[in-house]
Formats: sequence, C-alpha cells, structure tokens
Amino acid sequence: MILNLEKFFLCQCKMELHATLIEEENLLSDTQSRESRIGRKCASSVTSELQKQLEGLEQECIQYKQTLDKLTNKKANSPFDQNAATRKLEALKTEERDLLDQLNFLEEEERVLSNELNSKIEERRKINERDEELYRQLRNNHRTLIEQTDEQRALKLQIKNSEEQLKRLCQTNILDLCFHIWVDGEFGTISGFRLGRLRQEQVEWNEINAALGQMAFLLKVIAERLGIEFVGYEVVPFGSCSFIRSLRKENSDKIEELPLYGSGGWRPFGQPALDKALIAFMDCFIQVEKRLKQHFPGTQLLPYRMLKDKIIDRDSQYLIKMQLNSPERWTKSMKCLLLNMKRVIGILTTLPIVTQQQNSPQLSSGTLTPTINTLKI
Repeated sequence: MILNLEKFFLCQCKMELHATLIEEENLLSDTQSRESRIGRKCASSVTSELQKQLEGLEQECIQYKQTLDKLTNKKANSPFDQNAATRKLEALKTEERDLLDQLNFLEEEERVLSNELNSKIEERRKINERDEELYRQLRNNHRTLIEQTDEQRALKLQIKNSEEQLKRLCQTNILDLCFHIWVDGEFGTISGFRLGRLRQEQVEWNEINAALGQMAFLLKVIAERLGIEFVGYEVVPFGSCSFIRSLRKENSDKIEELPLYGSGGWRPFGQPALDKALIAFMDCFIQVEKRLKQHFPGTQLLPYRMLKDKIIDRDSQYLIKMQLNSPERWTKSMKCLLLNMKRVIGILTTLPIVTQQQNSPQLSSGTLTPTINTLKI
C-alpha cells in the first residue's frame, strides 16, 4: 500500500524516480507474493532509506510548487501593457542603433589607433637601430679617445723628457765639454793633454803639440762664435800640426806660416818659429778679449791680464815664448793662458750667437775630429 501511494504522489508531481529506485520497487513488487527470502532487518533498513529519499523528494517538490505559485500570482497581478512594451522596444532599438554607431566609431578609432601603433612600432624600430648605431659609434669614439689619451699622455711624457733634456743641454756648455780645460798640479790641461814642461817632469812634445792644436781649434771656434776675423792672422787648426798664417809681412806676397808645434829638448834660446806662433796666438786672443769688452765695458773679464807676449799674474809677469825663459815660468804662462780661455768659454754662454758666413776648418787629426759646424754652442 505504501508503494502505491508513493507512485501516485510522484505521478501527480510529474517526477521520475532514479533507475535504482525503480529497480528496487519492481523487485519488491515481484517478491511480495512470494515467500520472502530477505530478512526482517534488511527489509527494515531498505525501507528506512527509501523513506528518507522520499521525504527529500517531497520537500523539493513542495519548494518547486511554491515557486510556481508565486510566479503565477505575479503574472496575474501585473497585466500586460502593449503600448509600454512597444515604447520600451523602440527605446531598446534606438539604444541598439546608438550602441552600433558607437561601436562603428570605436572600431574606426581602433583602426586609426592600430595604424598609429604600427607607425610608432616602426618608428621605435628605426630609433632602436639608430640607437644601436650611435652606441657603436660611441664605443668606437670611446676607444679612440682612450687611444688618443694614452698617446697624449705618452707625448706629454716625451715632451717633459725632451724639455728636461733641453734644459740640461741649455745648461751645458758644449765648448767646455769639447775643450775641457783643467789644472793638473803645475800643468794646465786641455782635453786631457798637458801643456808645459818641467825639469822634474818632462812632457813629450806629442802631448804638448796636441794641446796646442786643441787651443788653436778652440780659438777658431771662439772667433766664429763672436764673429771675429783676426787682424793680420789666420788660425788654422790641424791637430798636432796646427799653424797660424801671418798676413802682416810687408812688401811680400808670400804668406808666412807659423807652426804651432815644437820638437826636441828645451833650448835656452827657445824655438823661434814656435815662439812667433805663440806670440801670434796671444795677439789673436787679445783681439777676442777686446771684442768681449765691447759687451762688458769697464769689467775685468779674465783672471790674468795679457800684454803682447806676457801674461800677468798679480805682480808677476810670465813670457809665453820659450826664448830666455825657464820651463817652470813657461809652463805657468801656458797654465794662465788656458785658464783665460776657460773663462772665455763661460762668458760665451751669456752672449747671443753670431753666424759666420765662412767655411769652418776640417781637422784631419784623430784627436780633433769634430768640425765647427757640428758644435752647438
């Protein structure tokens, strides 16, 4: 009876049971008339479960029915207005047209913006390419700058070294280097050659002649440095065989050559040819002193006074010739003469250079290989 009521209620609510429930219902219906093989406890459990499902379905059916009633009442209480619906439909169509127009406008605007975006993207691509090119140029310029900076630093260092070297060279007296005059005991020396003879220390004539050749060369350089042409004489440096040409011989076309070198031992009456050459050398050197006094008037320039064939040291006079002279006094006169020449070398560094338009002498001696043109005074 209970199953019949369930089927009736479900049919009224137009609901369908789950396939499992239908199978269970059929099973129960088929076995009702038969002798039950299910225990009472199992049947009670199945019945309880079916009862719970039925209650749930009844509750759901009631909720559906209540909702249906509400909708039916609402429709009945609100009568349909044809005009209002028409107006609303027209308004919706108008709104639809406006929205379509707006959509078309937005689509057109989207198309314009899309074209503009593509244009900007292309422009950005070109800008990126330009940036890459500029960056490459920047790297190249930076590398060039570093190289030029290193080169400039090297040039500055080279200039600094050159300036220091130039400063040292400007402070260097080239004549003093080429013709180094010094004192070695009782002897005066030039370029390491002693000039003089003592009884206890006999200097060979080869060394004396070399020293005289150095003196002749130095006197020639000094004359060219000052722009002097000696009056009556011409100094010809020729190593150990240097000589002085005398141009003062009257009523004769022959030029006398005075040898500035000697040989043999010490002679009481000297060596006339060498004595004449030494006097001529002294005359030329006195002309140099006069030219220097034009630059420094009223000044005692040289440490020892020179007068014709004499050199004066304080109150003592020393002959530069050997005739009627002792070896010691002649050595002293040569020493004073060399010291005067050393002072002239120092004075020349304070004077402007005078260019001589004449050929400089070439020296064949191995001890005097440089020429005047190669000397940077």
